[in-house]
Amino acid sequence: MKRYPLFIGVLLVFSFGCVSMPDPVNDRFLANQTKEEEGQIKQLEEKIVSKKIEIDGKKENVSKAERKATLSRSELSVLSKKRSLLVEEQKLANLKENSSEAEIYKDKVENIDMQMQKQKLHLNFCILSKENEIATARVTDSELSLLVAELNYEKAKVAEKFVEKKQKEQGIVKKEQSFFSKIFGSSDDDGIDIAEYKSFFDNTRNKLKADKENQYQAEIRMIQAEKEFNAYTVDEKGAK
Repeated sequence: MKRYPLFIGVLLVFSFGCVSMPDPVNDRFLANQTKEEEGQIKQLEEKIVSKKIEIDGKKENVSKAERKATLSRSELSVLSKKRSLLVEEQKLANLKENSSEAEIYKDKVENIDMQMQKQKLHLNFCILSKENEIATARVTDSELSLLVAELNYEKAKVAEKFVEKKQKEQGIVKKEQSFFSKIFGSSDDDGIDIAEYKSFFDNTRNKLKADKENQYQAEIRMIQAEKEFNAYTVDEKGAK
């Protein structure tokens, strides 16, 4: 049966709370899988490959959002420098007691203050957009993690039946794991602790749920920032 790459780096890094990811199930335990089980496992492997590709796209979205925030920050810095020059020109006009010229610079300072406020709102929107993209990417990472956890859980269920059958054929009575074996792991290479795989699968699913909620809140903040930015307009007479 054709096997798809499972991105070993991904498989080894996911751990949530006190429940770490159990070891991948040895393929030798899958020898007696049914066609239905084989098809389900293959489907999960294909989904993992697709999700990994999707993650690459999410990472690029984060990079784009970061570049937009950097550009917006630079534009705000340029406005700030322009304001400083205008303030100096206004001071000079006051020293020359040129009231009409001083008034002109005063209006220009007020106008650029409004431009800066608009730019600050834009920067805030860009920052929150980036945070939303990061949260979205985190959801996709968790979706991949859940697929991996589900794959291992399904394999573990197949493996458990395989081991139980072999033990029955050999007249071996399945023993309950001791307290310390459950904590530190069993030394029996043929032992399949299905509860360990299910526990990790459940914890991974809970983490995905939390990540989705965080992304939802990040999106709400971003949408609100966009509304505030669009509502603030600046013309020669100031803001509306």
